[in-house]
Amino acid sequence: MATPTLNNWKDSLLPGVAEYAKLIDENWDEFTFDITTCTIKQVNSFLLHHIIFYRNRHWADLQLWEYFREDFVGWTADTWALGNVNIVWDFRDFLYRNGVYIVENGNPIASNI
Repeated sequence: MATPTLNNWKDSLLPGVAEYAKLIDENWDEFTFDITTCTIKQVNSFLLHHIIFYRNRHWADLQLWEYFREDFVGWTADTWALGNVNIVWDFRDFLYRNGVYIVENGNPIASNI
């Protein structure tokens, strides 16, 4: 791994996040933004940040579901649609693996989360 420099924020990304460097904002770990004017990179960053945030706290089942609901209040299908499909899938799979029920009915993930 390259040595982080002040000029290249991508060098300091965590494993798992680095593979999405082109799809996230430089301030990827800032988890506040205006839901009505958010960008694609902000949505992707928010999702990746929350996977790591939840994982580090070992939240699962009902506790994870409650925090997820609180953190994503106001998100619409349009907000989810801004996210990179692979990042949204990773987020959905993370929730599922950690005990949050996700409907599997062939509809877009955004309508089932």
